Formats: sequence, C-alpha cells, structure tokens
Amino acid sequence: MKNHEKKLILLLLFIPYVYFSLLLDYRYHSVFGLIFLIFLSFYAGFSFQKKQQLLFLFFINISSTFISYLICHYYSDWHFFYQPFKPTQLILLLSVLYLIPQILGAFWARIFTSKGSVTTQFL
Repeated sequence: MKNHEKKLILLLLFIPYVYFSLLLDYRYHSVFGLIFLIFLSFYAGFSFQKKQQLLFLFFINISSTFISYLICHYYSDWHFFYQPFKPTQLILLLSVLYLIPQILGAFWARIFTSKGSVTTQFL
C-alpha cells in the first residue's frame, strides 16, 4: 500500500487544479470538478504535512497555477463564459481558494500526527 500512496502523491504534483476544475465546469456545467479538487487539495495538504514536506507543496501550488495559466492562455474556450472575471483573474482567485483546504489539511495532519495528540491525552 505504501507504494501506491507514493505514486498517488506524485500524481498530485502534475494536476493543474484550476484548469481542470474550470474545464469540467465549462464542458459539463457542473461544479463537481471544483468540489472534487477541494477534497483533493485537502488530501494533498494533509499528506504533505504528514510527511513534513510543506515547502514542496508550496512549489507545487506555484507550478500548478503557472501550468493552469499557460494552458488557459493557449487553449481557452471560455474567455467570455465567466463574465465578471477574465480567465487570468479567475485562475488566481481559484488558486488562492485552493490554498484554504490545503491549509486546513495541514492543520488537521499536525493535530493527528503530533506526539501528544488529543486522542492519546485522554486515554
């Protein structure tokens, strides 16, 4: 199981979160991509905090935002689909919003993996 977990964490590096969620929203008119990637980013924050590699997660966020921007800039069909925002503004906004579940995941990983965790203090 450890080998599969390492491969899953490695796959988290290559997902342009924002572009993928906007593509699913544009093609299928569904917010499933946004919600799924919120849970995926929570898992990423949890697992990288558990492995104590939060600096690595910081670089992943920057690369994901940059890849999303490049893909959207060259292959965007939805320049006028999200009317109040330009695609670059929307990418930056959603990138910041995906930081919130990652911070929450890192927070909960720190609580559950600390030596004096809450569950062992009461036992």
